[in-house]
Amino acid sequence: MSIVPLILYLVLVAVPPLTISRPDFSRLGTSYCYADDKQYESLMTRDAVMEAPQWKPSEPLPFPFDKVIEIAREELRMWVKDETKWELMELTLRQTSMSYRWYYAVRFQEETPLPGRIQPGTRIGPRLDSFTVTIDFSGRPGIIKER
Repeated sequence: MSIVPLILYLVLVAVPPLTISRPDFSRLGTSYCYADDKQYESLMTRDAVMEAPQWKPSEPLPFPFDKVIEIAREELRMWVKDETKWELMELTLRQTSMSYRWYYAVRFQEETPLPGRIQPGTRIGPRLDSFTVTIDFSGRPGIIKER
């Protein structure tokens, strides 16, 4: 009795095929956001950063911070009920692994009182909703989608 048919059977029928999953390199940065009892995913894509201008720290920024905040607030307005309750908490420049390729990340936060009665063992205080908008160096917002 030959072992070759048994090995062929195991390889072709009994053993499931090996699958290799590759990481998604199209996404550069993902933030998980919470607003109005919904969860969102905010991300910047590799393609958007590659199409935007390069930047070196010794050069002036392609978009001033006030313009970046204005763009981010316009985007935030599309996703939350009352944008005026959201405070700017953080404005970050994020560098990618590609030379001189950067994007902005703008984080807003809203303080929302806990709804209903306080149950024993419940943390007392506000629940903090946070929302991040990414913007490439051409001034285009990144992708936001509900999870």
